[in-house]
Amino acid sequence: MSKTIASASGSFKVTNYGGEPQVKSSFSYSEVQQGLAQGRNPINLWRKFKKVSSLEMAAALEMDYSEYNAMENTEKVSLKSLRGICWYLDIHPSDMLCADSFKVGRYLVKGLINAHNHPHIWPNDTEETRSETQSKLEHLSSTTMAYNYFKAQLKFLNLSNKQNSETLWDIIETMLINDGNKNFHEGGVYGYITEKIDDLESDIKGRRKTVLYHNSKFFEKNEKLNSKGRYIYREQWPYMKEIILACFSPKDTQQTMTFLMNEVPKPKKRLSNICKSDFVELVGLLTENYEAAIFECTKKSYEEETDNLVEKKKIVTDFLNKDFDLIGAFCNRQQIIVQTKGIVTALGEVDSPKYMNARNSVKKHKNAGLTLRTNKLK
Repeated sequence: MSKTIASASGSFKVTNYGGEPQVKSSFSYSEVQQGLAQGRNPINLWRKFKKVSSLEMAAALEMDYSEYNAMENTEKVSLKSLRGICWYLDIHPSDMLCADSFKVGRYLVKGLINAHNHPHIWPNDTEETRSETQSKLEHLSSTTMAYNYFKAQLKFLNLSNKQNSETLWDIIETMLINDGNKNFHEGGVYGYITEKIDDLESDIKGRRKTVLYHNSKFFEKNEKLNSKGRYIYREQWPYMKEIILACFSPKDTQQTMTFLMNEVPKPKKRLSNICKSDFVELVGLLTENYEAAIFECTKKSYEEETDNLVEKKKIVTDFLNKDFDLIGAFCNRQQIIVQTKGIVTALGEVDSPKYMNARNSVKKHKNAGLTLRTNKLK
């Protein structure tokens, strides 16, 4: 036995499977509102309030039972699925969030925006629901939440003058400057922040790899230089100077010759058959040792700079985890500004060098926020 629900968004065929479990418990309307205020899944709350089983809901959306459960648990809901859910449960997307909440899933914001731009394709399209949609979009995009919060945090970072906070300061400043910027919104705020974290991690790994390579090769390079130097007697070193002059800048020539004379031991006996290629090879070894010796002297400060980058990465990562919901609210604000008209005014600074255009816009990181939230909850 089956039935078909017709709507402006399409038809949904529902099949009775005979052994379909029935929803025994139901929520009162006040319990639904309380659950929404607590941040619980709105689809789950309204489905149970309407006494609809998850199996029936999956059939209505023409998807596998496991697929529907995954959608309800992870909140990965497409606009088409959300519209189907609203039609089947006879609710409007504005019913799925409480008035004063800003912790709202991206799919619900998309639904509200779509209901604002195309109200006739959603159920219960009335002047009241249109007004409620407008009101909730205004609330989600207001400056009193995320924008003003980050503006205050930027001021605090500026006053604190902590060196390791400069990267975070730059990130928040860029977010505020690009408020309402379509190019920045397309890349995503989460994507922008995670890209900064990835850049720091890449730099840290590269620097650590450089130190490890230097430590493993430093004494080996010195031994190769000494070994090659023993085959060249000093009477021919004027010829060596000629080669050095051709390979090094005048400023480094004297230092190079001094280094060579001090580092390469005098051979115990003279050897014949010394050719130009021997000198060229020796110059190569000399160059490597000269650079390695300089790095050895500055290695400590180099490692301290790496530790500084590690601290910066921790600061940005902690910011992303601690302020995850507020960053999400800022993302929702951007989405509303970009995809609607007349809801809220963008406060971005178009003339700023940090205002991103199509050429320097951030990369798109799909599901970056979802991945980080999953890691945060582990």
